[in-house]
Amino acid sequence: MKAFLLKIYLVTSVFFLGMLIGIFQDNEEKEPVNDREVALHVDRPQTWIDRDVAQQDLAEKQAKLEEEGAINLFSAFGQSIAETVTVVTTTIFDG
Repeated sequence: MKAFLLKIYLVTSVFFLGMLIGIFQDNEEKEPVNDREVALHVDRPQTWIDRDVAQQDLAEKQAKLEEEGAINLFSAFGQSIAETVTVVTTTIFDG
C-alpha cells in the first residue's frame, strides 16, 4: 500500500512539474515578434466598434468557407471514427 501511494505521489508530482514548466514556456513565447506588433497593441485600444468589425470579418470568412465547401479535418475524422464504432458495435451485438 505504501509503495502504491509513493508511486502515485511521484507520478502526480512529475505531471505537476511538467505543467508548471509548460506554463512558464508559454508565457515566454508570448512576447511580440516585431516593432509593428508592439505599435498596434499600444496605439489601438480595443473598443466595442473593433469587436463588431471583428465579428463581421469572422462572419464573412465563415460564409466564404461554407461557399467553398471547405471541410473541417477534425470534424470529418471524428465522423468517420463514429461511423466505424457504430458499425463495429452493431456487428458485435447483432452477430
